[in-house]
Amino acid sequence: MNRSFLTSVLQTLCVTSLLTLSVSAAAEETITIKGELLFSSLPQLGEFQGPLAEPLVFEATVVEDASLAESTVVFGVAEEYLNATRALTMQISTAAGEVLYSESVTADEFALASYLELYSVFAYGASANNYPSGTAFWALISGGEDRFVDREISLGADLVSRGVGMGAAASIANLFADTSGYPVLATGSYNYAFLYYDQSVNNQTGEGYQGIVQGYATSVSYGVEDFSLEAVQAACDTSSSCAMKLIQQWRKQGSISVHEANALRQAFQASK
Repeated sequence: MNRSFLTSVLQTLCVTSLLTLSVSAAAEETITIKGELLFSSLPQLGEFQGPLAEPLVFEATVVEDASLAESTVVFGVAEEYLNATRALTMQISTAAGEVLYSESVTADEFALASYLELYSVFAYGASANNYPSGTAFWALISGGEDRFVDREISLGADLVSRGVGMGAAASIANLFADTSGYPVLATGSYNYAFLYYDQSVNNQTGEGYQGIVQGYATSVSYGVEDFSLEAVQAACDTSSSCAMKLIQQWRKQGSISVHEANALRQAFQASK
């Protein structure tokens, strides 16, 4: 996939006027997206292929630097930004906590590649591919003599037409808390269609893979926070009442999933 393809996607939204500008804002921000997966075609997931009988759990992170963003504004419909996306990470686990897939890609590691394309695309309103509450897309695409890599994360409708339906309507009225500058997502616990794409090719041998996972985000947050057993112990020492209240608070605010909350409760009890 290249820039011309993404541009053609946005052109299909019936926009004819483009304005290129620079966006200045704060430094790097980390977005953490957690939820459940209902479909997979990622070969790394082994037996977990096609519609999943039991959901898998995921945690995705997007690192952005809005101060580096170059924005092509599509009036009233969508915006495509270059260079703001700095890193994408995806971890997929079973409900019991077994890690099946863990990959991270950063702009810095491909600084010397033949080409490096860093995208973030946000669509608003009724034209956002049947998701009037909004859609968001991030991608890091790099190619060189040895390797081609394409990693993508989508919230809402699939902006790059991977050919996979994105499911039912969102549970919130607006995906965005602020669109006056570089878009800021609404945070908290809510259901939102989610898709992750991974393609990697060894350019020397021609061998590689590609696949997607699809499901629902159940929480979105900004910043890097510690929701580990160690954080519970530091806050509550050996008090079970304190620990259970803290874990429940994290769950209610959408910082951890149901599975993570249950695992934390069990781990705390076992640690006493």
